[in-house]
Amino acid sequence: MCAVWKTAAYLRSGALPHAEFVAEECHDPEEAERLAAHYERIMESLLAQKAAQE
Repeated sequence: MCAVWKTAAYLRSGALPHAEFVAEECHDPEEAERLAAHYERIMESLLAQKAAQE
């Protein structure tokens, strides 16, 4: 789970996922979820490009 998904969960519940948790800078859980989904799309694209080059 990426840090932004954990930030969304934290913003919704107020519960820290672990003692060393540092929240990403987001205004609300919805923004955190949008950012996390965007980061996942970027990573999927990068992994697909890498696989195509192998």
